[in-house]
Amino acid sequence: MSQLSARRSSPIDPRPPLAVDAPREGEWECASGSGTTISIVTPCYNSAKFVERAYRSLCEQGDAEFEWIVVDDKSPDDTIDTLRDLAAKAPFKMRIFALPVNSGGGMAYAFGAQMARGHLVFFLDHDDALLPNVLSGMAQDWDRHGRTGKFCGLLYRSMNPETRRFNSPPLGFGAYTMSRIVNTKPSLRDALFVFDRSILQRVYTYELADKTIYFGVLYSKLTAVRPVLYCRDDAVKLYYLDNDQAMTKNLVLSRQLIFVYAENFNQADVYYLRRPMLYLKRLFNLVRFSDQVYGSPAHGLALVRSRLVRALGYAMIPGYLLARSRLKPYPVRQRPPYPSEVLGEALEIGKH
Repeated sequence: MSQLSARRSSPIDPRPPLAVDAPREGEWECASGSGTTISIVTPCYNSAKFVERAYRSLCEQGDAEFEWIVVDDKSPDDTIDTLRDLAAKAPFKMRIFALPVNSGGGMAYAFGAQMARGHLVFFLDHDDALLPNVLSGMAQDWDRHGRTGKFCGLLYRSMNPETRRFNSPPLGFGAYTMSRIVNTKPSLRDALFVFDRSILQRVYTYELADKTIYFGVLYSKLTAVRPVLYCRDDAVKLYYLDNDQAMTKNLVLSRQLIFVYAENFNQADVYYLRRPMLYLKRLFNLVRFSDQVYGSPAHGLALVRSRLVRALGYAMIPGYLLARSRLKPYPVRQRPPYPSEVLGEALEIGKH
């Protein structure tokens, strides 16, 4: 557990980036002795029905040098057995971990990221898939552009598997922060973010994972360190919508969601001025959801650092109270803080 604890407390390194070819702790090198290696992290929960689709897509990645890290989040179904069967025949590096306590997703992502050994890391959901032979292109893009130390990662588009149409128009070659993407490219429905492992592991702490849900806050913090680079219009991922249990389809209120809404305002920059009505709506929802989760519409406002935003939020409370009886209530899940000390008990149950 000492190694995990050390990683959790590591600050962002303010020094200049490492030399282009300097190996970092824990990384492995390509068989050829050069080039970029990739870690793919997939958390699983009741994934037996879907995870083989992701596995099949990884079998179509040619000679790319990568590892697949699968983290089971205490699934009650036969996910573990399915993963063992896949590991027994996988033609690539595959590592399976089992968390001793269910985390609701966030901690499984963070744990997998901390276990990663590649130069680059990205998250592939258990119900999605990669297009054939895209990993070698990612490695080439990073070798060509990423090792300058100017970027924290790469950004790619995804595709609808049924229509074979892109889920968004081209962004345009260049560097992007999460705020720039959200506020100037609102048509971007889904994308794949690929990160420099050293930056991801320093930013994506277990403490942050326990506070958040979804990736908006994490990606905002990462791209505040350095932007991601969009350097090609090709899609790399198939974004499936056939999982009825996906979090994006089922809004559930929680302390993590309140933190996410508050952090939206704590990370505000000049790009937020492009969509003022969006953030007024989010501020109203912060008031509304705080009332449902904590019994106080002002609770979430205390997490917002800006006095102006807090004042606007307090001004919305009387109107919210008048409209409260007409607003649809959402289910609330009161999940206690995750006992991160049990991560030292996570089992590596399969390795190939």
